[in-house]
Amino acid sequence: MQTILMNTEPLEKRVGRKALAELAGVRDSTLKFYSEQGLLPYHQAGAGLARRYDAQAAIARLQEIDALQASGLDIEQIKAQLTG
Repeated sequence: MQTILMNTEPLEKRVGRKALAELAGVRDSTLKFYSEQGLLPYHQAGAGLARRYDAQAAIARLQEIDALQASGLDIEQIKAQLTG
């Protein structure tokens, strides 16, 4: 039986898109698309500054999106489901 080691250190509160992509195991372009569609909330400290994501909340949202896609919903239906 293989033992899976989990990092027990807390995730940083806010991370950049590339760091989030690595943490979540998805492509950076996927995160960009979801952000542009309004499905993945981000924080922007000021004009011209990089977007920052709450790592735990973003990963939870990505899991929701994945589950909705697995149930057969398209992007517009997912938007309606998640944004009210």
